[in-house]
Order: sequence, then C-alpha cells, then structure tokens
Amino acid sequence: MRPRVFNAATRAECYRALVAVCETVVVDGTLDELLASLAEPMGELIGGELGVLIVPEEERISVEPLFPAARPLAESLDPALAQLAVRAIPDFHTPAAGPLEAAFREAGADGVWLFPLRSERKVSGLLALGTGRAFAEEELDAVVQATRLLALALEALEARRHALAFGQALSTERDRLQALLEIGSAVATHLDLHELLPAVQRSLSRLMPCEWASLSLLTPDQQAVQVLALEYAGGRGLVQEGDVVPLDESPASHALRSAAPIHVGSIGELDAPHSDLVERLRGEGLGSGVIVPLRARERVLGSLDVASRREHAFSADDVALLQQVANHVAPAVANALAYQEIRELRDRLAAEKRYLETDLRRLRGDHEILGESPALKAALAQVQQVAATPATVLLTGETGTGKELFARAVHELSPRSGGPFVAINCAAIPTGLLESELFGHEKGAFTGASERRLGRFEMASGGTLFLDEVGEVPLELQTKLLRVLQELRFERIGGRKTIKADVRIVAATNRDLQRLVDAGEFRSDLYYRLNVFPITLPPLRERPGDVPILAQRFLARAARRLGRQVQAIPAPVLQALTRHDWPGNVRELANAIERCVILSPGTELELPFALSSGSAPAPSAALALPLDGEAPSTFAEWERAIIQHTLDACDWVIGGPSGAASRLGLARTTLQSRMRKLGITRPS
Repeated sequence: MRPRVFNAATRAECYRALVAVCETVVVDGTLDELLASLAEPMGELIGGELGVLIVPEEERISVEPLFPAARPLAESLDPALAQLAVRAIPDFHTPAAGPLEAAFREAGADGVWLFPLRSERKVSGLLALGTGRAFAEEELDAVVQATRLLALALEALEARRHALAFGQALSTERDRLQALLEIGSAVATHLDLHELLPAVQRSLSRLMPCEWASLSLLTPDQQAVQVLALEYAGGRGLVQEGDVVPLDESPASHALRSAAPIHVGSIGELDAPHSDLVERLRGEGLGSGVIVPLRARERVLGSLDVASRREHAFSADDVALLQQVANHVAPAVANALAYQEIRELRDRLAAEKRYLETDLRRLRGDHEILGESPALKAALAQVQQVAATPATVLLTGETGTGKELFARAVHELSPRSGGPFVAINCAAIPTGLLESELFGHEKGAFTGASERRLGRFEMASGGTLFLDEVGEVPLELQTKLLRVLQELRFERIGGRKTIKADVRIVAATNRDLQRLVDAGEFRSDLYYRLNVFPITLPPLRERPGDVPILAQRFLARAARRLGRQVQAIPAPVLQALTRHDWPGNVRELANAIERCVILSPGTELELPFALSSGSAPAPSAALALPLDGEAPSTFAEWERAIIQHTLDACDWVIGGPSGAASRLGLARTTLQSRMRKLGITRPS
C-alpha cells in the first residue's frame, strides 16, 4: 500500500471516496455487482490493490476479491485460513500473522490487516487488506466508516436474498397447494382409476419432471404387483397395463413392505439382476423415480410410481409432496377397488341368475344317476376317486350317456360343491360368439357389445366349469383356451385387466379326440391338458340290467309332467325295452318312454311302435370272423374273439383312422377299457 500524507486535499479525497462508497452500497444488485462497483472508490479510499472480503454464508466461507488484482489471491486462499480468520474477528482492527499473513505476502503484500464488517446488528464478515504499515487516524476512520457501509450492504443483500428465497418458497408452496387441491378434486369426481391417474399426472408435471405415472397394486395373495393404470407419453410398450410382476422382482417391494417412500436416484444403478421389470424400465428410457406406498384402512394397497427420463430428477421436497398426494389417492384407490368388486359381484350375480334361470328351464325332474350295472359302478367309482382332487376330468362316451350328470357328480362330491356349477355346450354356440361366452367382453369391445358381460369362466369362479362337446371348439380358439388352462388367468374381450380363473375344469366329448389330433383338427397340447383323468361312460347296451330301473323313473316323471295316469310297465314291454340296443342311450330311452306315455290310453304303458334299430356298432355284423374250432358260447367270449381278431388284422394299432377302434366303431379309450376287462394283451 502506498504511503499517504494526510493534508486537507488528502482528507477531501478520502471523504469523496467515502461518499462514492456510500452511493455504491445503496444500489440494488448481487454481491458480484456490488464488489465491481466498489473497486474504484475503495481503491481511492484505501490506496491499495490487494483486498478481499471474507463473508460467512450458511454452509461455507466465501472469499471475494475487492479489487480485480486480488482475484488470484481470493481464489487461492485456503478456506480453512478464512475460517480461522472469521473465528478471530477483531473488535476493531488488527494485523494478522501466521498462515494468513504468509498467503498475502506470497501474493506480494507486505502484511495483512483485518477489519470487521460490523453494523449495529451483527458482524457480517471481514475486510482483509494487504499492507504492512500502520494507519493514520484520519485514514483509519475512513476505512472503518467504509467497512460499516459494507456491512450494511451485505446485510441488505442477505435480506434481499432471504426475501427472494421466501417469495420463491411461497410461490412453490402455492403451486403445491394448488396441485393438491386439483388432485383432491379429481379424487372426488373420478371413481375410475384410469381417469384419475391422468389428472394426477398433469398436476404433478407442473411441479416436477413427472413423465411417468402408474398405479401398482398388490395381488390378493400379496406375492406380486400388477400395473393397474399407466400414463407415459412416448413409451415403447415394454411395460404395459396389466403386467404382473413377482414382488421380489419389483423395485416397489421395499416400499410396500416398509410402508415408506423409496427415492430411486438412478434406475440404471438398481441392483436387481433377476428383475425383468427393471430391465424393461431401463429400456423405456427412465432415469430416476419415486415409489410411494398407498395405505388405506390400515393396509397397504400398492404404490404410486412416478419417474423421469433424467437421473436424480426428484428432490426431497418432491418426495414429501408425493407422500401427500399418495395420502389423497389411497382412499380413492380403495373406493375404486371396492366399487369395482361390488360391480363385478353384481354383474356376476346377474349373470348367474340368467344362467340358472335358463338352466332350470332346461333341466327337468330328478337327475340322479340310476343303475346297478358293474360298468356304471366302475365309472362312478372313478368319479369318487377324482372328485376330491383339483384334477381336470375328461368324460368320454357316446351321445346320450349322461355326461353332464357325471360332471355334476364330480362337482357335488368335490370341495367346490358350495360354488357354482356352470355348463356350456361348445357345439351349440356360434364360433364368433364362443370366445365372448367363455371369457366375457367389455362394453364396446365389438359391434353389439352394448354392456359389459361376464364369461362362463368368471361365473364359475370358486366352482366348476363344464365344457360340453369340447371337441367342437374351433382350432383358432383352442390356443387361448389352452393358455387359460395353463396360467389360470384371462382377459375379457376388449379389456385390459387380468382375471384369475379360479375354476375346476370338467370337459366332455362324444368324439375321439386322439383321432382329431391325428387329423390336425384338435391341438395335441390342449388334448393332453384336458386328458388328465379320463372317464369313459358305458353305453346303455353295455348295461341292459339298468334299463328297467331307468324306464320306471322316466315313466313316473313323464306321467307327472304330462298329467297321465300311466303307472306300470307290463313284462312284455319291459322285455322289449331291455332287448333293444339303444343307440341313443339314456336320452333315447327317456324320449321313447315319454312317447309311449302319450300314446298309452290306460294305466299300463304300451309300446305301439317299433323301436328303431339305430346305428349302434354291431361288431358281429361288421366282421367276418374265422373260427378255428368250437364257436364262442357266451357274449364275453364272442366279444373277446372279435376284438382279438380285429387287433390282429390291424397289426395291433388301436387308434387312428385305420386302427382297431375305428373298425369296431368304438372310442379308443372304450376299446382299451374292454381289452383290460377281457384280459386281452399284445403277444410278445
């Protein structure tokens, strides 16, 4: 610092410089602007070029150059030295020694003097001047006055900074309250979560970089989460609504288990090597996110998930706001789920009511399985064995053998007997409507879908679904049916929600499914999925002893329904009924008895018409059987000889269009059953 001789002119210069300082510090601006304006008048006042301001801020010490030439010194000054200088703020002014003095000497100063920037309220910092000489009284007074002005200026800047920060905080709080108000209004007006989530996402995107928003709900078993709603403009479709992710593979697992928000600063840094969802989120281009649990009525329902394409895009304040948003959204989610459950129960009850009304109109009388024959008892024994298990049952046999009665027996003897028994005849419904009948549809899913309708799979939830004539399912629908049987999940036509198929399947057919598989008309994988426990129902010609029992029951039922007085079946009529082979089986017998009741004028049943010969297989007429030795004397011996001869002629090929079963006019499973019963085995 150059020496200064204080005379009248010098004093005048000092005071003019002090006035310039005073004019400068009252100008609004930043600290940098203030220092730039102070450089010239403070230089005139102090007469030096090495001077820095040491200003304590909230979390650090700021060292600012008072003159441009002091910038290298300010930038190189160790913050620790500045911290020590601030802790030893002098009461008035004092020369500094030690490391701080060494720093100034290294910059070219002879020494360093410290002046506190003191006002009436507090000390705002230090003025460090690079000089080794003492100050004259007049000069010292001018410097002290300047430091007081600097202190006031720093206080004004701090107050202005706090005011701006407070104003910004008020503006931010106003925007947040506005967003919460909008979200609260959306919660009150939208029961549908697919309408609520977009409104929430729009409100949040004005406050934070919320480009992704979704609702992930826990499945009933609490072992997975399902994406219920999703808002993401420009997504690649790697994550879609309805996706189900095991809880252990979801980033939301910790949030849901701890009921606390999770802030993911970088999705790319998530350590989840076995999570397919994390890889898909990365593929969607997401960088960071926040997962907030949705808690309502003392339980965690799922989570509200928001994300941004940028990493570390969310602040702690954003996480706090999202927690408040979740507190608003959680009751709405709970109400929406309850409303949806009520609506589904209502629709299900309405559908069950329509189905049961149709079923009751279709069913007539008592449908107990009647008979004492060994073949019938063997089939019923199989029903009892499988009923207690959840295994799929495939009922095979000729038309009219009572496959639906056996399906009902499986249901009634199973643990699901308290649930519904829902039947669908796959051959009686047009191909274009069969998928809707099985899986249901949403309103507007196709032309004519004026309302949402539950399918038979939903109607049978908790019970048994009977797929009658399953061999008539179109090939293009068999793939979807197979997927439902494998995964036990499906979606309605036009819907996005995955529904669990909690049903037990009993299927029936009078066709040879193996033959259809060989012909390419039925999927082999679906056949094996259905053929878990096959039961072959015996035709009525194999149980002639049951004809009198059935005839008496059908007579009583027909007479009661038709209002006739027919009560008895004469022996000749009963013998004729027993001798007939009944190609239409039990159904044909019931229709024949009803016809006889109509034509009988008295109290005894008459048979005024000839029974049709039908088209039942007649093995003895179909084969020219060569006999070596004595002819068979019993029906079983004849049957064994015919089957043995046919197998030899077919080189022991049982199935297929040229197999023994086809030649005999039997189902493959029926032929195999007869072979076991008769002890027929392939010669070694």
